[in-house]
Amino acid sequence: MAEALIDAVGRLADPGVLLVIFLGSAFGFILGLMPGLGGVQGLALAMPFTFGWDPLIAMFFYAGIMGAVSEGGSVTAILLNTPGTAINAATCFDGYPMARRGEAGRALGLAAVSSALGALFGIMVLVLLIPAVRPIVLSFGPPEFFWLVFFGLLTITFAARGNLFKGLAAGGCGILVSFIGNSDMFTVTRWSGESEYLWDRLPLIPLFIGLFAVSEMIIYTSRGGTIASKGTEIFAVKGLRQIFQGMREMFSYPGTFLRGSAIGTIVGIIPGIGGSVANFISYTTAIQSSKNPGLFGTGYAEGIVASESANDAKDGGAVLPTLAFGIPGSAEMAVFMGALILHGLEPGPLLIKYHMDIVMTVVLGLVLSNLLAGLFVIFLARPLAGLTFVPVYYIAPGALILAALGSLAVRGNLWDIALTFAAGVFGFALKRLGFPVITFAIGFILGALVEDAFHQSLMIAYGSYAIFFTRPISLILLGLIVVLLGVPLLKFRRSRAALPQRVVAKPFNRESFLFTIFLFVSVLTMVIISFDYGFNARLVPWIVGFPTLLILLASLILEFFPGTQKSLEMGIENLWGGAMPESNNNPVDEEDAGPVNRLRVFQVLAWIAGFFATTFLLGFFVSAGLFLFLFLKIEGRTPLLRAMVAGALSGVLIYFIVDKGFMLRLWPGVLPEIIPDVLGGGIIPPL
Repeated sequence: MAEALIDAVGRLADPGVLLVIFLGSAFGFILGLMPGLGGVQGLALAMPFTFGWDPLIAMFFYAGIMGAVSEGGSVTAILLNTPGTAINAATCFDGYPMARRGEAGRALGLAAVSSALGALFGIMVLVLLIPAVRPIVLSFGPPEFFWLVFFGLLTITFAARGNLFKGLAAGGCGILVSFIGNSDMFTVTRWSGESEYLWDRLPLIPLFIGLFAVSEMIIYTSRGGTIASKGTEIFAVKGLRQIFQGMREMFSYPGTFLRGSAIGTIVGIIPGIGGSVANFISYTTAIQSSKNPGLFGTGYAEGIVASESANDAKDGGAVLPTLAFGIPGSAEMAVFMGALILHGLEPGPLLIKYHMDIVMTVVLGLVLSNLLAGLFVIFLARPLAGLTFVPVYYIAPGALILAALGSLAVRGNLWDIALTFAAGVFGFALKRLGFPVITFAIGFILGALVEDAFHQSLMIAYGSYAIFFTRPISLILLGLIVVLLGVPLLKFRRSRAALPQRVVAKPFNRESFLFTIFLFVSVLTMVIISFDYGFNARLVPWIVGFPTLLILLASLILEFFPGTQKSLEMGIENLWGGAMPESNNNPVDEEDAGPVNRLRVFQVLAWIAGFFATTFLLGFFVSAGLFLFLFLKIEGRTPLLRAMVAGALSGVLIYFIVDKGFMLRLWPGVLPEIIPDVLGGGIIPPL
């Protein structure tokens, strides 16, 4: 191993190798900035171009892509509340509120250092565990997966800031939505009706782009102003100081960093779980162990450290089963395995035995790419953070085009754009009416995983539930779950006296009541329809659906008792730490940025509907340019010539960069073909 590492380090004396790493890192960083395009797409796009390269050079390039993607994704998560990749989702919860306060540079500095050092942690563990980790990885069977994922589902409770019942209800709805479509375990398609689009279940990236990005653009476009609520002078004066403040501040949370890095590494090692799970588990575990749990989600530095340390540490963990055992730790690693095979390398024990130089090349490439990506964030933080002070009328059309492009780029399916926009409207409703989006997101990610692990375990045990309670690792995980549930309840009982005795009741909210009825009827309909499915196919949906109905019913009743509802909102935030702590790091109140105008909301929704309609008819290239031109001219009151130039350039850039550069065939429109691959000739995908 030492000789292979020395050989890999020696290759860095070659300027060509350094250039390859730099190009791979820059490519990955840019892909991370673009919602919907991540490591999977980057590796897939790179494979044809690297065919015929020296395998070691190609590995440096691949490692550069993989190492930089998540750090690029953190930039858009912080600045635009748009997770560039799914594993950056939890970074939005504190990074974006910090940017709104005018502290985007601080958030980016925190993210850069946490990501880079978290990646180094994961890679160090990778190097140390390669000789001995095989028994550990192979000892995780379906029962262990079940308890691990069940732990992730329990974090919904502790991630829900605000109303406890609404948080749990949103989580239950997210789990049920994850079951829509063809079941991997049973010969049944659930809740998809006659829709072919829903057969393969709802795609993650378009759904998340809508929930996180489009919903936020609806809010801010309807309000106007800028994303950062404190004006342009704050960052202009404190930009560089903020960046280095954030970099130093990361070291104020060593326990959070080490715990997040360890979680990321462990989750990365376990095949099939993925970085999104590591991201959320690290974030919610940080909440439960923090001295200031109520500050999470308000622009709190510890939340960024927890999220970013985990989502980069997972790279080292995911590489381990991929290289050593031929078991891809994630979708990205599955594509990477294909790249190895393309270059004549077979992942598994023989790779470790005969090609340790390849292993060390990947290790070293990941180290350097993460360091480079951290530098990209640091040196580009000031101009990137300046985006938060640009009037939202200039940002919104570009963000919506980017969201549509990201959703379309995943599969090239026109209806993915419709899903993104529909999820944006749904996410907007969740945010405005007190249902935490984070709990819906966690439920959606983990729902299918827990169902698969549950039934696989029963198949192994021939239907005996004892398998969940008799295996050593399962018992350890179960014990941890009991501790995680018991400790906060004890704290809560002891801290009752510290809770506020008088609260200001909110008036009855008709919109919240009607939306809760909509969720209740939707879940009830799903439960009733599930009676037509086989017992196994409906078992887990029932386990989730019936409690969700009860929780939604409780939420409906509480709408008539606003005082009790307000007490619940304060109680959940005190669950892990007693009374709300005093701090200068005040939350960003949604109302501080100005109330949302209902008429403006409908106008924004009309713009989104019009964008999709023109995309359907004229294709993405034409509609993107036309949408940008009209929005800038009408909403932003931009001079005619400037708006025309911006619209034309956007269409041209998308055509040459995406279509010709990335070779992604975008939707050309339903009209008869006028300009090949640009305008007309599209075949409507089945819906």
